[in-house]
Amino acid sequence: MTNALEAALKQRKDLDQYKAAKRTLFALQLTLELEDIQSVAATAMTDGPDDKSCDLLYVDRDSRSVILAQGYEATAINQRQAPAGKASSLHQAVNWLFGAQRETDVPQRLRSGWKELHEALAEGAIDDIEIWFVHNLPESAQVSEELDAAAQAAYGLVSSRYSSHQITVKATELGRETLADRYEGSRTPILVTDDFTIPVQGSFSQQGTTGLRCAPAFLRPGFTSSSPSIVTACSRPMFAATSGVRGRRAISTTESRRPLGARPGSSGRTTTGSRPLSTDSRRVSRRTL
Repeated sequence: MTNALEAALKQRKDLDQYKAAKRTLFALQLTLELEDIQSVAATAMTDGPDDKSCDLLYVDRDSRSVILAQGYEATAINQRQAPAGKASSLHQAVNWLFGAQRETDVPQRLRSGWKELHEALAEGAIDDIEIWFVHNLPESAQVSEELDAAAQAAYGLVSSRYSSHQITVKATELGRETLADRYEGSRTPILVTDDFTIPVQGSFSQQGTTGLRCAPAFLRPGFTSSSPSIVTACSRPMFAATSGVRGRRAISTTESRRPLGARPGSSGRTTTGSRPLSTDSRRVSRRTL
């Protein structure tokens, strides 16, 4: 599966201009099913000198979410894990972006993102904050611990400043296997085999009028078809609420074989384990505050 991911990533020549951040943008587009990743990159990318370990800051009011990401691209992919020090550098990004009191307190490269972030938080427009470490090596417990600490730090800063609104903070390691699973999930069709009864408010009908033998059956003389009019409501599964009541919590996850857009559920206890999810499974390490 990782070979398919790397082949797909290699074909994305449009992302080559972002160099080491190419994988991070690919992960963002894959996870959130974004159509125009170039427009997102123009405003969300912060990678560069004095970026304070923040390569990307994406604020999405539509999904009421924020993604802060740090990327790492290893040249020797036979390493057993990504550098834990690289993951711990996300503490720096968290402190600058969530701890700074004024826009002028942060480096020029981060000011636009800082302003957009805090305006959205102040208006209660954000429910979820995700901290990503994206890389091309296997996931590890050591990196997961660093991300867990970064999530707790972010939660502390946000909850103390915006205490009137309940916000979930989650840190996720998007290593080689997890990203490959998301890519495979994006290519796998979802088969629905159950029968559903759906109430409809109206329908339209067609009656066959042509005598051509090659015409579809519903257009031939004597055939009448009726099609219902169905109103649907859609939402991105990535940010769908997992419970009726949200609470402030910091969550660190290390995933394995998670379908595209799937999110860990919420819980009031600390758990480490493996649970089935359709034909896939995932490993979740969680701390609820």
